[in-house]
Amino acid sequence: MGTGTNFDVTQYSGYVNYAVTDFIVEPIAKISKGCHTGGNTDYFDIYNTITLNKSYNSNTGIFSAYQTVDINAIGCQSRGNARTTSNAEVHAYLLLH
Repeated sequence: MGTGTNFDVTQYSGYVNYAVTDFIVEPIAKISKGCHTGGNTDYFDIYNTITLNKSYNSNTGIFSAYQTVDINAIGCQSRGNARTTSNAEVHAYLLLH
């Protein structure tokens, strides 16, 4: 179905009979390494958690999905830790039976 957070499946006959289990989502990977300040590079360890979230409204034919990414960077430029959490797009697929 593509990449994004909301997907309109009304073009498929029988969409009112779909359930959230008829959809597969996968996270989109984005990789970043190192910190850069004043031409210096200091490497750090990254720990992340990805949670996939999905829902389907059979009345409107809208499938919604996103990934919540929690990233914790440790040791960046000797300034301690940096942490962020955000929602991001996913790749979504529809299982046709």
